Amino acid sequence: MGITKIILKRPSSAVMILLAIAVFGITSLFGFKMALIPNIEMPIQLVMVTYPGADPKSVDELVTTKIEGAVESLSGVKTVSSYSRENVSMIVLQYDYGTDTNKNFLNLRAALDGTKASLPDDCKEPVIMEINIDSMPSVMLTATSDNNTDILAFLDDGMKKEIEALSSVAQVNITGGKTDYIRVLLKEDMLNQFGLSMSTVSSYIAATDFMIPIGSLDQGSQSLSSTSSADNETVEAIRRIPLFTSAGGIVTVEDVADVSWDVKEATSISRVDGQDAVTLSLTKNQSADAVSLANDVQEILDKYEGQNEHIHFDMFYNAAEDILASLKAVGSALVSGVILSMIVLFVFFGDLRASLVVGSSMPISLLITIIMMHFMNFSLNVVTMGALVIAIGMMVDSSIVVLESCFRVHETERN
Repeated sequence: MGITKIILKRPSSAVMILLAIAVFGITSLFGFKMALIPNIEMPIQLVMVTYPGADPKSVDELVTTKIEGAVESLSGVKTVSSYSRENVSMIVLQYDYGTDTNKNFLNLRAALDGTKASLPDDCKEPVIMEINIDSMPSVMLTATSDNNTDILAFLDDGMKKEIEALSSVAQVNITGGKTDYIRVLLKEDMLNQFGLSMSTVSSYIAATDFMIPIGSLDQGSQSLSSTSSADNETVEAIRRIPLFTSAGGIVTVEDVADVSWDVKEATSISRVDGQDAVTLSLTKNQSADAVSLANDVQEILDKYEGQNEHIHFDMFYNAAEDILASLKAVGSALVSGVILSMIVLFVFFGDLRASLVVGSSMPISLLITIIMMHFMNFSLNVVTMGALVIAIGMMVDSSIVVLESCFRVHETERN
């Protein structure tokens, strides 16, 4: 009752406090990092070892069994599962919840280093992978062309670097597309004739592609740094590279090789509606907001679509859309709950002021909760929004009990 009396005696102060709560609450609401689910550290680590050319049985006996024996005794390990397939061994370690992930990684790395000597010589370096929700792509888009434009070169020349420069982007992976390169096909008979070898020709070509600083140049009050450079970006430039023969003569690359443009064999294929495309997968930083990332990327796409009308982008997966749709659904349920609770209270008690008291107390309580969530670095996700909806239900129950008690006391005093 002390707080109630103070509020009744100082209504102006109470209004100012409510306005401050509203301002800080709304400000905190717009400052939230939005996500589909909260950041969860999965107590799981995967060890992958590649053993080229080995059958599943050899992989199991020579690789998997030895690594299992080394990691089973590690502190905090709950279960160890293994999968041996052709060329690949996969070991899955599940730890107890609450264990230090950084310490687990160091212990696992030390155990794997201890098994290197017992593994076959052809085995690749064991790779440790951690399951992290933030490592999944937040945005996936495709780029297509309607006039045979080299999409991969178009992306590498500027767009990829601009996307990677975004502070919210951790990694950009490109799949699909064809890469043009200059092919130098040596002629064995001509090499033998001039006393040259493949390594010699390669070293001459590499030597003509350089950048060397040559000092500074004073121009008035300014000092300009200067460099000397040469590059081999055209077929003609490579054809004219001189080669010194074993007899002391000079020939060019075109005398001992066929130089022409060619296309590298694609390591991955991406198609959209049967048309060749290039797919970009964007992974956000752990502290970044997927919604802000999607908005920044969309601005870059609009910019590059305007520069080249023959290239079209399609953002076929956008985590921001799922996040906003989920938060919108939970938010509408939250507002509906407040309105319906006011209507129910008015119908049963027949007192408009009582329903307004409950209807106003719930938003104020939510704003206070949002302020506290913001200072505690919570994100706005389905879990936290669902918790707010549950809290609304509890507040409605408590409000009904309090109002009923008030009405009973009032009726008792009247009688």
